[in-house]
Amino acid sequence: LLENNAEQHLPNDSNLKAIDMAKSFIKYVQVWLGDIYIDDDELIYNLAMHLQPAIERAHCGIVLTNPLLMQIQTQYSNLFMVTRRAAEQLGEKMHIKLSEDEIGYLTIHLGAAVERHKIRRVKKLSVLLVCGNGVGTANLLATTLKSRMPYIYIKKILSLYKLDEQNFDDIDIIISTVSLEI
Repeated sequence: LLENNAEQHLPNDSNLKAIDMAKSFIKYVQVWLGDIYIDDDELIYNLAMHLQPAIERAHCGIVLTNPLLMQIQTQYSNLFMVTRRAAEQLGEKMHIKLSEDEIGYLTIHLGAAVERHKIRRVKKLSVLLVCGNGVGTANLLATTLKSRMPYIYIKKILSLYKLDEQNFDDIDIIISTVSLEI
Protein backbone atom coordinates (compact mmCIF):
# COMPACT_ATOMS: atom_id res chain seq x y z
CA LEU A 1 0.00 0.00 0.00
CA LEU A 2 2.74 2.46 0.95
CA GLU A 3 4.77 1.91 -2.16
CA ASN A 4 1.66 2.12 -4.36
CA ASN A 5 0.66 5.35 -2.63
CA ALA A 6 4.18 6.73 -2.98
CA GLU A 7 4.26 5.79 -6.65
CA GLN A 8 1.20 7.95 -7.26
CA HIS A 9 2.76 11.01 -5.65
CA LEU A 10 6.53 10.73 -6.17
CA PRO A 11 8.31 10.61 -9.50
CA ASN A 12 8.89 6.97 -10.49
CA ASP A 13 12.69 7.19 -10.55
CA SER A 14 12.96 8.55 -7.02
CA ASN A 15 10.20 6.93 -4.95
CA LEU A 16 12.27 3.96 -3.79
CA LYS A 17 15.23 6.18 -2.92
CA ALA A 18 12.97 8.53 -0.95
CA ILE A 19 11.35 5.64 0.92
CA ASP A 20 14.79 4.17 1.68
CA MET A 21 15.94 7.55 3.04
CA ALA A 22 12.83 7.77 5.20
CA LYS A 23 13.33 4.25 6.54
CA SER A 24 16.99 4.99 7.31
CA PHE A 25 15.96 8.13 9.17
CA ILE A 26 13.36 6.18 11.16
CA LYS A 27 15.90 3.48 12.05
CA TYR A 28 18.21 6.17 13.47
CA VAL A 29 15.34 7.77 15.40
CA GLN A 30 14.16 4.47 16.89
CA VAL A 31 17.52 4.02 18.60
CA TRP A 32 17.06 7.21 20.63
CA LEU A 33 13.30 6.98 21.16
CA GLY A 34 13.46 3.36 22.30
CA ASP A 35 10.37 2.34 20.37
CA ILE A 36 9.41 0.97 16.96
CA TYR A 37 8.24 3.40 14.26
CA ILE A 38 9.30 1.55 11.11
CA ASP A 39 5.79 0.09 10.85
CA ASP A 40 4.19 3.56 10.59
CA ASP A 41 3.41 3.82 6.87
CA GLU A 42 2.15 7.37 7.26
CA LEU A 43 5.47 8.45 8.79
CA ILE A 44 7.47 6.70 6.07
CA TYR A 45 5.40 8.32 3.33
CA ASN A 46 5.47 11.81 4.88
CA LEU A 47 9.20 11.66 5.53
CA ALA A 48 9.84 10.42 1.99
CA MET A 49 7.84 13.32 0.62
CA HIS A 50 9.77 15.80 2.77
CA LEU A 51 13.28 14.34 2.63
CA GLN A 52 13.49 14.14 -1.14
CA PRO A 53 13.29 17.93 -1.72
CA ALA A 54 15.07 18.67 1.59
CA ILE A 55 18.13 16.76 0.41
CA GLU A 56 18.01 18.51 -2.96
CA ARG A 57 17.83 21.88 -1.17
CA ALA A 58 20.83 20.92 0.97
CA HIS A 59 22.83 19.87 -2.10
CA CYS A 60 22.05 23.22 -3.78
CA GLY A 61 22.58 25.31 -0.64
CA ILE A 62 18.97 26.49 -0.52
CA VAL A 63 17.79 27.22 3.01
CA LEU A 64 14.07 26.91 3.67
CA THR A 65 12.85 29.10 6.53
CA ASN A 66 10.71 27.41 9.15
CA PRO A 67 8.60 30.05 10.90
CA LEU A 68 7.81 27.57 13.71
CA LEU A 69 11.43 26.67 14.46
CA MET A 70 11.72 28.50 17.80
CA GLN A 71 8.41 27.09 18.99
CA ILE A 72 9.39 23.56 17.93
CA GLN A 73 12.78 23.84 19.65
CA THR A 74 11.12 25.07 22.84
CA GLN A 75 8.03 22.86 23.06
CA TYR A 76 9.59 19.71 21.61
CA SER A 77 13.21 20.13 22.67
CA ASN A 78 13.87 16.44 23.34
CA LEU A 79 12.28 15.34 20.09
CA PHE A 80 14.15 18.07 18.23
CA MET A 81 17.45 16.76 19.65
CA VAL A 82 16.61 13.20 18.56
CA THR A 83 15.64 14.45 15.11
CA ARG A 84 18.87 16.44 14.88
CA ARG A 85 20.93 13.34 15.71
CA ALA A 86 19.08 11.26 13.12
CA ALA A 87 19.46 14.08 10.54
CA GLU A 88 23.21 14.16 11.23
CA GLN A 89 23.43 10.40 10.68
CA LEU A 90 21.42 10.64 7.46
CA GLY A 91 23.48 13.68 6.41
CA GLU A 92 26.72 11.74 6.78
CA LYS A 93 25.31 8.98 4.62
CA MET A 94 24.10 11.46 1.97
CA HIS A 95 27.12 13.83 2.27
CA ILE A 96 24.96 16.81 3.21
CA LYS A 97 24.05 18.90 6.25
CA LEU A 98 20.38 19.56 6.87
CA SER A 99 19.60 23.03 8.26
CA GLU A 100 17.99 23.61 11.66
CA ASP A 101 14.86 24.72 9.77
CA GLU A 102 14.66 21.38 7.94
CA ILE A 103 15.25 19.54 11.20
CA GLY A 104 12.32 21.50 12.64
CA TYR A 105 10.06 20.27 9.85
CA LEU A 106 11.27 16.70 10.34
CA THR A 107 10.54 17.07 14.05
CA ILE A 108 6.93 17.89 13.21
CA HIS A 109 6.60 14.68 11.16
CA LEU A 110 8.20 12.67 13.94
CA GLY A 111 6.03 14.34 16.59
CA ALA A 112 2.89 13.36 14.69
CA ALA A 113 4.12 9.76 14.56
CA VAL A 114 4.85 9.76 18.31
CA GLU A 115 1.32 11.01 18.98
CA ARG A 116 -0.19 8.36 16.67
CA HIS A 117 1.89 5.75 18.48
CA LYS A 118 0.58 6.91 21.88
CA ILE A 119 -3.02 6.75 20.69
CA ARG A 120 -2.57 3.22 19.38
CA ARG A 121 -0.99 2.12 22.63
CA VAL A 122 -3.56 3.77 24.88
CA LYS A 123 -6.76 2.98 22.99
CA LYS A 124 -7.25 -0.73 22.74
CA LEU A 125 -10.24 -2.08 20.89
CA SER A 126 -12.68 -3.83 23.20
CA VAL A 127 -13.40 -7.31 21.82
CA LEU A 128 -16.13 -9.81 22.53
CA LEU A 129 -14.98 -13.29 21.57
CA VAL A 130 -17.78 -15.73 20.72
CA CYS A 131 -17.13 -19.43 20.34
CA GLY A 132 -19.54 -22.14 19.30
CA ASN A 133 -17.43 -25.10 20.40
CA GLY A 134 -16.40 -24.33 23.95
CA VAL A 135 -14.24 -22.26 26.22
CA GLY A 136 -11.02 -24.20 25.47
CA THR A 137 -11.09 -23.26 21.80
CA ALA A 138 -12.00 -19.68 22.71
CA ASN A 139 -9.09 -19.40 25.15
CA LEU A 140 -6.65 -20.66 22.52
CA LEU A 141 -8.06 -18.17 20.01
CA ALA A 142 -7.87 -15.36 22.60
CA THR A 143 -4.20 -16.06 23.29
CA THR A 144 -3.41 -16.15 19.57
CA LEU A 145 -5.27 -12.90 18.93
CA LYS A 146 -3.58 -11.09 21.82
CA SER A 147 -0.12 -12.07 20.59
CA ARG A 148 -0.81 -11.02 17.00
CA MET A 149 -2.99 -8.00 17.70
CA PRO A 150 -1.62 -6.19 20.78
CA TYR A 151 -4.01 -3.28 20.23
CA ILE A 152 -7.05 -5.34 21.28
CA TYR A 153 -8.46 -6.05 24.72
CA ILE A 154 -10.55 -9.20 24.93
CA LYS A 155 -13.22 -8.00 27.30
CA LYS A 156 -15.25 -11.19 27.44
CA ILE A 157 -15.38 -14.71 26.05
CA LEU A 158 -18.85 -16.11 25.55
CA SER A 159 -20.39 -19.25 24.19
CA LEU A 160 -22.80 -18.80 21.32
CA TYR A 161 -25.66 -19.79 23.62
CA LYS A 162 -25.09 -16.86 26.01
CA LEU A 163 -24.81 -14.24 23.26
CA ASP A 164 -28.47 -13.16 23.60
CA GLU A 165 -27.79 -12.04 27.19
CA GLN A 166 -24.88 -9.79 26.20
CA ASN A 167 -24.97 -5.97 26.15
CA PHE A 168 -22.85 -4.65 23.26
CA ASP A 169 -22.56 -1.01 24.37
CA ASP A 170 -18.92 -1.22 25.46
CA ILE A 171 -17.79 -3.61 22.69
CA ASP A 172 -15.89 -2.33 19.63
CA ILE A 173 -15.53 -5.64 17.77
CA ILE A 174 -17.08 -9.09 17.91
CA ILE A 175 -14.87 -11.96 16.78
CA SER A 176 -16.60 -15.28 16.40
CA THR A 177 -15.72 -18.81 15.36
CA VAL A 178 -19.27 -19.28 14.04
CA SER A 179 -21.61 -17.21 11.86
CA LEU A 180 -23.69 -14.74 13.82
CA GLU A 181 -26.87 -12.84 13.11
CA ILE A 182 -26.72 -9.69 15.19
